[in-house]
Parts: sequence; structure tokens; C-alpha cells
Amino acid sequence: MSNKKNSKSKKTNPVVLFFSQNEQKIFKISCYCAFVSAILFTIFSISFHADISLLAFPISLAITVASIYFGFFKMIKNNSAKPANVFLRLAQYLPYVFLLSFILRRAGKTETYKWFDALSVLIWLVVFISSLVISHYMNPKKFIPLTKDWAVPYVKTEKGKGLRFVVIEILEWIDALVQAVFFVFLLQIFFFQLYVIPSESMVGEFLVGDKVIVTKFNCGPKFPLTDIGFPDFTDYKRGDVVVLRNPKYTIDRKSEIQSVTSHLLYMLSFSGLQLNRDEDGNMKYDPLVKRICGEEGEQLVMLDGTLYARTKDNQEFTAQKIDSKYALWDIKSILPNLKPGQSVRTEIMYLPYQKMLDLEEARRNLNLDEVQKEIEQMLSQIKKNSTFEDSAFVVPEYNSYGIYRTIDLIASDVLTTKDGFNWFEKFATSWCASKKQTRDMYAEANYRLNVMFKYDMTKIFYEYSKLIAKGYFFSDVIGHPDIVSVQADFENLNNYILQNDQRNMPVFPACKENGEPDYIPENCYFMMGDNRFNSEDLRHGKGYKLVNITSSDPSSIMYYSNMDPVYINKKLIEGKPICKFWPLNRAAKVRNR
Repeated sequence: MSNKKNSKSKKTNPVVLFFSQNEQKIFKISCYCAFVSAILFTIFSISFHADISLLAFPISLAITVASIYFGFFKMIKNNSAKPANVFLRLAQYLPYVFLLSFILRRAGKTETYKWFDALSVLIWLVVFISSLVISHYMNPKKFIPLTKDWAVPYVKTEKGKGLRFVVIEILEWIDALVQAVFFVFLLQIFFFQLYVIPSESMVGEFLVGDKVIVTKFNCGPKFPLTDIGFPDFTDYKRGDVVVLRNPKYTIDRKSEIQSVTSHLLYMLSFSGLQLNRDEDGNMKYDPLVKRICGEEGEQLVMLDGTLYARTKDNQEFTAQKIDSKYALWDIKSILPNLKPGQSVRTEIMYLPYQKMLDLEEARRNLNLDEVQKEIEQMLSQIKKNSTFEDSAFVVPEYNSYGIYRTIDLIASDVLTTKDGFNWFEKFATSWCASKKQTRDMYAEANYRLNVMFKYDMTKIFYEYSKLIAKGYFFSDVIGHPDIVSVQADFENLNNYILQNDQRNMPVFPACKENGEPDYIPENCYFMMGDNRFNSEDLRHGKGYKLVNITSSDPSSIMYYSNMDPVYINKKLIEGKPICKFWPLNRAAKVRNR
């Protein structure tokens, strides 16, 4: 019986020995690949510029020397598994330290060549793969049989007891956390990212604090501070939700270095450090989550909350139904669907939604000829009802909000001074000469808002003049019911103008000087937030400026506008949200086209 057992054992030994030797070869080849690629990467980390890039070489050199010393000279050369634990940690940290070195090397003042970045990335990938293979074979279950024929085979050591146990346990936890941070950092660069919604611009789809999963691998992720990475093979269309870089901030080498460094420190400090701030020290809203509303080859315009688009093949502006499917204008309409604790700020409209719709309807139906006739008749009556003096008159600024706030003072000047009435007579009718001009839908709408503003002012002054003609003192007619009712319409109109930039958008890209349409270039897109009244998106610039509401009136009223629409190249798109996962009662797939 013993002879039979021995014979069976002899038959299986060669097979076991073959696999053991084969695994040893794979393990050693992986180590050699790691050593050689580490040396090459260290050489590629050399910098001759007196800036932060000088740090890349000593950091790479330190871990490379340590890895070769413990891995080759102490372990492989002597067939000794005694330094295995030290080498394993070094091998595991090798790609992470090299990634840090990679960033530092490119964080200097001088850019590196693209071919240089490409070779560095290839070498880093060899290091990363070698590290994974080494970690796989140095797992105790594999490493113990793999080294059984070594001079000093691997023996799993106990942690001990008491203080030694506590210290080892703490170090292992720190090691696990740090490796996890770097691993998650890699995942967030190339594959997936967890994103917390910071604002209410996408209410309807997201609430503030919603946590979403964003895919990145199909959107062309790149190695930090380089153009080297995966190709972008995503098909972007109107209706898709994307994460994009904020074009309001300067996107250059310096800002990219700040962004990458801030993100890495944010993760290493476990959310304790947030350094990604603008020049004023405020937290950057970067990146953004928005919905694609305009595609390459299109020219856009938005009027009364409806987005229109045209192309070279179809020159007529056509309403985009898919945009209307996601655009949210009346935020109160979704409040009944919100769960307890999911608060949404509702004070985002200066004007109740229905009154806004009524005002837009009145603007569309405005008969310019009749309005001109009525204004001229009221001006004639105001002149009859007023007693003019030769007092000094100061022409007010044409700021719509300023006029609204000081309408009583302006009325007093217009009704009591000759120069004041003469000014207003010209101001109220300065639009008449251009009423037959041809304008695009946005320009025509703004032209009519200008006319309505002057029409309402004339009606207010007319009501003032009628009361004064009846013997009222001017101070007594302020707040009179006949005045208040007319001023209410004037207030609604002024409030609409205040949010004109949220409700409407001019033709974009603007037509060329000869009137020929211009279009969004290839690989470029235009984005807006779903919550249109509360979204600082690609429609708006960083600051406000006082602008004429229409160019067709030499005495146009003015309002503070931040309208400055831009499109972005798809290389600034960082990913696509695919699902909301927190809070659990809102977990759902993100609505796309």
C-alpha cells in the first residue's frame, strides 16, 4: 500500500513542480518589469527647471531605489522571503507615488512635450500592471507555496499581543486607507466619480445634496495635466445630462494644476481641505452638472421659455420639444412631489408664473400702431392738464429699475417743468420710427418690451395729470387708487425685464455682420440647467452690465444683463451622470434623451 501511495505521489510531483516553477517565473518577470520601468520612469522624472517639477525626480528615485534594494538584492537574488512584507508595500505604492511624481513633473512652469507625456504614461501603465501582478502572487495563500523551495521561505508572521498588536493594527488601517484614497483617485480620474449636487440649477432632475454616480471612461478621460488618455466615444445629443468644466473660470495650465492638486489633497485629507477657490477666495463651482441644449451645427434662440434651433439645412427656427420636456419654469408645480426634508427655494421668480405668461401674451398681441396713437393722445392730454415752469430738469438714467423706483419723482418733473415734458415726449415716442423694421424673434420681443415700458410710463403720467387737473396737489395723488392700479402693471413689466436673461436668450451664436447665420462648431455644445430661473449656466457671464434692451430705439430703456452665452468643446465634458443613489428615497436613473 505504501509503495502505491509513493508511486502516485511521484506522478503528481512533476505537475505541481511545473506550476510552481511557472508561477515563480511569472512573479520574477513581473518584478523585473517593475524594476526596469521604475528606472525608466525615474529618468523621465528629471527636470532642469527651478520650480516644483524638481521634486518629481527625488521622489521617484527614492521609491525606485528602495523597491530594487528590497525586491532584488534582498529577496530575489538571495531567494529570501524575509523582506517580502516591505517589498510588497513598496510595490503597491509604486504606481501611486509615480502618479504623484507624474503630476509634479508637469506642475512646473514649462510644459512637457506630448510624446514625452505619452511615453511616461506607457511606462506608468507597465508599473501599474506589474504592481497588480506582484500583489497577486505575494498574497500569503500563493506566496507561501511559491517560496517553499527558497533559502528562506515565506512564513506568515503573527501580529503579537499588547502594544505591538495595537501598533501593527493601526499601521495596517492607515496603509489600507491611504491605498484606498489613491485607488479611488484613479477610479475618479478614469472610470467613475461620485458627485454631490451643489446648487438648485438642476431641480426637476436633482436636488441640492443629491449624490450621483458619474461615468467618465467613455468621455475621454485624460491623465492629469496632459492630453494623453482614452478617446471620447460618447454620442452627445440634446437632452443628455453631463458634468462639464465651468467655462466662466480661466482654464489654463495654472488653474488645471490647482484643480488637480486640490482634488488630491481633498481626498488625502478625507474632505478636510478644499483649496479649489477663485481669485477672490470663494469656492469654485467647478465642475458643473447641466443638460445639453444645443448641438454642433445649430444656431439657437430662446423666447418665452421655448428653445428654438435652426441649421444650414433648415433655416427656419424650430421649437425643440425635447428641451421643453426637461425645462422647469414654474418650480412650485413640483413641490407636491417632494418628500419631507427636501426643501427647495421658491423665491426665484420676481413675477408669478401665470402673470408672466399673461404679460408675454400681451406683448405678442401688442398693436404698435394703436399704441403709438394712444401714447400721442395721452401726451397731448398731459400737456393740457399740466402747468409747466421753467425749473431745471435733470434727465434720468434710462435704467428700467431706476425709473421704476423713482417714477413718482420723474412724474413730478415731467408734469411741472417744460424741459421735463419735452424730454418725455421724445423719450416716449423715440421707438416709432423703427416699428416697421424686420427683427428676429428675440429682438422683436425686446423691442416690444421697450414699447410696453414707455406705454405704461405714459399711462402713469396721464393718470397723474388727470388728478392734478381735478385740483389735487401732487403730494396728494401719490398712492391714489387710480395710480396704484396702473403702477401694478408697470411693476410686473419691470419685474419681467429683471429676469429677461433667465427667460429669453438672443440668437446664438450671433449672426455675422452681413446677416449670415453662424452655427455652433463641430464637437461643441451648449448647456443649460433644468431650473431655468435659478441656473447660472452657459447663457450667462460672470458680471452684470447695463445694456440697452433694444438697438432699434435711440432712447431705449436699459437693464442690468449678464447675458453672455458660450459653447464649449466636448473636451471640457468630464462625464455623464447615470443614476442618483442618495438619499435612498430619490434613488433613480438620470433622465436623458
